[in-house]
Amino acid sequence: MLREQQSPKEIEQRQRIIEPFILSVKETIQMMGNLPVELLSSNDPKNELAWNGVISGIIGFVGDRLTGSLALRFDEASILSIVSSMFMEEFREITPEVVDAVGELTNIILGSAKKSIHELGYQVGMAQPVVIQGSGIYLHQITEAQPTIMRYTVPNGIFLMELSFKL
Repeated sequence: MLREQQSPKEIEQRQRIIEPFILSVKETIQMMGNLPVELLSSNDPKNELAWNGVISGIIGFVGDRLTGSLALRFDEASILSIVSSMFMEEFREITPEVVDAVGELTNIILGSAKKSIHELGYQVGMAQPVVIQGSGIYLHQITEAQPTIMRYTVPNGIFLMELSFKL
């Protein structure tokens, strides 16, 4: 959700930046995982922040006019379904290969969105992704901006994209 004190122009600019991330998540998972991905409406960010996935990929980006981070948060069923389809091999638990795949998906999604953001006039560099595994982990991104949180479904589960950035 966007803060109320933003001007209509600022809201429009934020939406133009968010859109490439939304599309990149869907297109990357569909292509890499060969699975249908459905974007659902986001709930109240306060409720979504409490959602408990089992594995998350986080990556930062920084530029002279745009700085932020992207987090992908997966439940076990969704990430095992995605990675099983990617490798054409059944995964029944989180393994080192699954952890690596989460990092790679996070990196690819930001890289894809970065191309579109560049076309909007923003140059950003990417950090290396970090993968956090475990239940009960609360992700709190330190930023002035309220995060944009989108919920996606794949045939066997759900995952979230959490995007925080400052212009």
